[in-house]
This record gives sequence, structure tokens and C-alpha cells, in this order.
Amino acid sequence: MAITKIIADSITSGAIANTPAFLASCSSGASLSATTWTKLNFTNEVFDTNSAYDASNSKFTCPANQDGKYMIGFNVRTDGATNQLRIIAAIKINDKFALYTELIDDNNSQATAMGLQVSIVCELAVNDYVEAFCYQNSGGTLTQIANIASQDPDGDQRFWGYKLL
Repeated sequence: MAITKIIADSITSGAIANTPAFLASCSSGASLSATTWTKLNFTNEVFDTNSAYDASNSKFTCPANQDGKYMIGFNVRTDGATNQLRIIAAIKINDKFALYTELIDDNNSQATAMGLQVSIVCELAVNDYVEAFCYQNSGGTLTQIANIASQDPDGDQRFWGYKLL
């Protein structure tokens, strides 16, 4: 009985609720110029437990009294390019690169879409902010592919995060 009460109280108080948490998806993709870092669009807020995600500028800001360790990540997919292509997805914290991952396709003659995911466990202080960026070198402009609402309303183009225990 005592263990049940402690667990129930912890969940109710948020001690083990993994909040703040947010999930946003892409309803209108960004134009990705070649050899330029571009901030990605995740303007469709699916949920935001603490009103810490600003969908108008695709930015999560650590709210008051919520500093700690967070899991942050996103998925990005671009339309195809017909020449050598390098795509880098990066998470920035306070406008500084925290982590990136890249995909290189040196034989992309089919103009196929390419995508990747990046995630990080990071320490955030109050008012630290997190954003998602992409870089590509196709030689032309590519587009961040938006979600297709009829197939998956929350989509596979997602920016997400939550506070860890």
C-alpha cells in the first residue's frame, strides 16, 4: 500500500512524468539552400505540456524551475537531388552546435528523397533554447518534405523533447 501511494504521488506531482515534453511536426517544409545551415520548420504543435515550445519559430525553451537533463531529437527528410549529396542534421542549443549526424550519398542518380534522425541527451538550464538545423550540398535548393496529413497527421517529420528522470 505504501509503495503504491509513493508511486501515485510521484506521478501526480510530475516527479516521474517526463515533463516538460513537446512534440511538433512539419506542415510546411523549409527551403534548404545549398551549402547553408537552415533552421527547420516544425510549426504544427502536437503537444506541449509546459507551453515551452514556440511553434511560430520552431524553438523549445527550458521553462522556469525545469533545468535538468533532456532527451531532444528530430527527423528530417528532403526531396531528391540527382548528384552527390551530403545532408547534415544538427541540434543547436543557444545557437551553438550540440550534436550533428550526416548522410552522404555519392551515387544518387535517381533523385530519391533522403532522411535522417538526430537525438541527444543534454543538460538544459532555465531559458536555454533548442532548435533543429539542416545543411546540404546538392548544388541546388532542396525542400524539407512536409508531412502528408492524409497519411499521418503528426507525420514522420518531428521535433521532440522531454525531461529525463
